[in-house]
Amino acid sequence: MKLKTTLQHTTITNKDFDKESPYSKEPFSVTFTELSSHEVMIASIPYKDVDMDDIKNFKDVLALNTELFVKSVVAWENIQDENGNDLECNDKNKRAIFNVSSDFCNDLMKKVSEKRKKLKKK
Repeated sequence: MKLKTTLQHTTITNKDFDKESPYSKEPFSVTFTELSSHEVMIASIPYKDVDMDDIKNFKDVLALNTELFVKSVVAWENIQDENGNDLECNDKNKRAIFNVSSDFCNDLMKKVSEKRKKLKKK
């Protein structure tokens, strides 16, 4: 029986976005690692009693999504702040980007999902 023993890395670049997208204009890359079920479970422990479908719990949902984003991003290139300063790929900057540029992060995560689905079909 073949069992999975490695976690998949997926890199998203500006070329993964449509030409009309603002994210296609300048070169960048962000690499995500697949999270193991154990990592997701551990990150979810503080929220085990939270109904994630209830809009009243939006802050908890956002907090969990932030943690999952921080854990899954392992590298990036050409990611800068609004002043053009290169940002180091660390937890502090990942949280800042997720909290302030959430549309970008959500679009990145959609692209990761799309790429992984395509790879599974092959």
